[in-house]
Amino acid sequence: MSGEISRCGLDCGECRCRQSGECPGCYVANGQMFWGQCPVSYCCQQRGHDHCGLCPRYCCDMLYDFAYGEQGDNGRRLERLNQRLRDGS
Repeated sequence: MSGEISRCGLDCGECRCRQSGECPGCYVANGQMFWGQCPVSYCCQQRGHDHCGLCPRYCCDMLYDFAYGEQGDNGRRLERLNQRLRDGS
């Protein structure tokens, strides 16, 4: 895993938009990404959580759809969030 994991569990080190400088990362962008508002990041931020794994509603339908939908990563982001929880972060 890279040093930066997004609120939804995406490994920013694997993201070409982050690598190219197009994306500042969701912690900096506060949910307003270069492509528009990220509903997952915005929800997490509004609930006052550092990442979705800390939410009492984890894993909600929105996050699940994000992880397995058209732009998803077949749940790898959820595995990262679960690892963060096991690590206590």
